[in-house]
Amino acid sequence: MKIGILSFPGMTSYGCTLQMYALYRAVERAGAEAEIIHYQNEYMKARRHTSAGSAKSAIKSTLRVAASKALHLRQNRVFRRFEQKMQMYPAKATSEKSALPAIAARYNGVICGSDQVWNPLITDTDRSYFLDFCGPDTKRIAYAPSFGISEFPADFTAQIRPELEKFDFLSVREEVGARYAETLANRPAEVVLDPTFLLDRADWCALEKPHVLAKGKYIFCFPVRKSAALVRFGRELAEKRDATLIVAEGNLFRQLRNKDTRVKYALNLSPEEWLYLVHHADCVVTNSFHGAAFSIHYQKDFYLECSSPKANSRLEQLTELCGLHDRVICADCAPWDAHIDYADVEARIAPVRESSTAYLNRAVRQ
Repeated sequence: MKIGILSFPGMTSYGCTLQMYALYRAVERAGAEAEIIHYQNEYMKARRHTSAGSAKSAIKSTLRVAASKALHLRQNRVFRRFEQKMQMYPAKATSEKSALPAIAARYNGVICGSDQVWNPLITDTDRSYFLDFCGPDTKRIAYAPSFGISEFPADFTAQIRPELEKFDFLSVREEVGARYAETLANRPAEVVLDPTFLLDRADWCALEKPHVLAKGKYIFCFPVRKSAALVRFGRELAEKRDATLIVAEGNLFRQLRNKDTRVKYALNLSPEEWLYLVHHADCVVTNSFHGAAFSIHYQKDFYLECSSPKANSRLEQLTELCGLHDRVICADCAPWDAHIDYADVEARIAPVRESSTAYLNRAVRQ
């Protein structure tokens, strides 16, 4: 059995890369040979889905992307090195949709997922992520794709309806996404966990690499979206806990401007270093789904900023599943010295992890 995985290779996103790795390993453990389909659509390749690529002028956008790459050369290099832990096909990434049918023919089945592969704001509504290139003899599997949105444009709905109807195994990550997919496909859609939950804590610990800043007691701040409020909350928490604040955001200029000796900027982290900093933190503050997810994997105290409920359905799903609504930063969130009861969290997650693993095994083996 040979399975291709269509996700987001070539990105410098901790959550994106680590969920892809987790799904790859979980497919292997299901007894299949796995490959990451090395596809990057032009929209994402040009980073039009990021702030660095959002400038209206194509020239300005290109210059901003080039400047960002120059400032983060190490980050790009360590992410590509991490991807070498997985078998990629083809060896050089393709952006040609016309190449995908021949690639699909290599596999018994193709999985789209996980992460926000069904978010039209990220993929520019690329139907490749709905496996429109797979032939009738290739099994189509969705594992925990996230729409990443809670309101669905009519034109998007019209485009994806015929593709969803063709899936042999249909699952999503959020309840709201499941209801939407079920309506379009006219069939049940299972709600499964993000693939990072399919691996054990020991699997993640085995990947870690120590970071020079991880000394003494520290709060780890990971803003996947820039947020002065989140960093300010992290500073206040670090002061209350008598800890250093380590911020995984910014660039060399931000580091040079920093005059606060109790605030450190961790720049251009590798995925392995990022895991280490989460694992050894006294507490994590984040506005990232995977920042929260890995805090749960490592059983860390954490605080979560949800800036827009409509755009954060997967964050809402995660906090509801784990019973951790009080970790969302607001006027009545958990006190600064409150600790999470992870026995209760694990009891909530365990049956969903079991059913998610069973779904993936069934999809791969049948």
